[in-house]
Amino acid sequence: MEAKRLGSNTINNLPPSIIETILCLVPFKQAARTSILSREWKYHWTKIPKLVFVEDAVKASDDGYKERFSITSQAKRKLFYAINQVMSMHQGPINEFSLDTYVKDQCIEIDHIIDHLSRNNNLKKLTLDMSGYWLPESFFSLHKLTDLYLHCCRLDVQPTFTGFGSLTNLYMESVIITKKMLLLFLSSCPLLKTVNLNPDLGSLPDTDDSTIIELFDCLPVIENLSIRLSMMPHFDQGRVPNKLPAALVHLKYLCIRDTHSIYRHRIPCYVFLIRSSPKLEKLKLKVFCDLRFGIQSYSTDAAHRLNNQLCDIAINWAGGLHHAKMCEASGFYYISDLVLGILELLKSLEEIGEREGKFYAINISLKDGIDDTSFTRLFKTINSKVVETYQPGVIVLQCGADSLAGDRWAASKLYNGANLIDMLNVLCWDTYFLLLFDLLQDMLNVLGNWRWRIY
Repeated sequence: MEAKRLGSNTINNLPPSIIETILCLVPFKQAARTSILSREWKYHWTKIPKLVFVEDAVKASDDGYKERFSITSQAKRKLFYAINQVMSMHQGPINEFSLDTYVKDQCIEIDHIIDHLSRNNNLKKLTLDMSGYWLPESFFSLHKLTDLYLHCCRLDVQPTFTGFGSLTNLYMESVIITKKMLLLFLSSCPLLKTVNLNPDLGSLPDTDDSTIIELFDCLPVIENLSIRLSMMPHFDQGRVPNKLPAALVHLKYLCIRDTHSIYRHRIPCYVFLIRSSPKLEKLKLKVFCDLRFGIQSYSTDAAHRLNNQLCDIAINWAGGLHHAKMCEASGFYYISDLVLGILELLKSLEEIGEREGKFYAINISLKDGIDDTSFTRLFKTINSKVVETYQPGVIVLQCGADSLAGDRWAASKLYNGANLIDMLNVLCWDTYFLLLFDLLQDMLNVLGNWRWRIY
């Protein structure tokens, strides 16, 4: 009993600052429930400087986003009632506030919450994930903000906006805004050092002709920048400069996010950003890789068609990205559709060999400088015997052009259609075929090579 009293007194005698720190580390709902522990703890939670509210209706599942849309008005009222109760009982400054809920366009309840925070005038960190909420005018009165995280909000910046003079960290994801308003907002926050930019610049009418140079002029002291390239065409007006007139001399970390980085028209954007960052220490490229869509899906779809005998020959002109490894990108490629296509084929086939040959493969090393005659002779002799011996149910043929003379990576002297001759010989064999042409190895070389040989 004495030990219990001693333990209780030890907790109750902790300095208020330590108690506040402890309560900030647990979910706010649980922090509020500590009021039942003892008389001394009844009001500790009302002094927590960090308030976090997350809509309970959102579940961590594949359908969570849909469930969020279907939240009942009664549940929404309960959430706002709870927030109002907490804020009315709260004592002392609110330094951090976070709200994650679904609202569309305007919401008077959230307007009142932001009004309250602006009157409190101590808020330093604000996180709003609203899925369409139109930020009220009082939002622009939060002059002490140092950290701002906005997701799926609408931001209407007016010329009267005097700026957030203390803001150093900005996260802007899918925020509906015009180019002119974006530049006004960024230029009114002169101390920005860490910025994540992925605004929605296409949802509102916008005739502004601001340039990409004007965009980066708004970030004179930026040190850490994450940007999605899809926003840059809104500013480049069809032409990307070689580099900025005034370099980003403070930029040390650059993260480029791009869902279509494989396309060549994006390369000038990469070069522009890197050339404009002379003190860059770390560069990170993020490429969206969804196996359900894109070039790699065509190879799996082609294999699926072969498995179901919907065709005898299936072709993916852009397939054959064969350098990628299982756990990392390699040789210009981040995914190997060649392997994915084969894995799809193996759902219907068991082409793994047998007895001493199980799991083995035949690999023929060719010397540098091999010519058409030697290559064709080797190909016919070896592969004809392989097909005769193993009688494969399907053949996957990689038809890239990087083996041809003139390719910067090639060490051969293949000129006169050896690839085409080999392909035609293969197609004479009585089996199914998956042809991959590696269009992205060098698009012009591949197209030119096969156009010249076919016609």
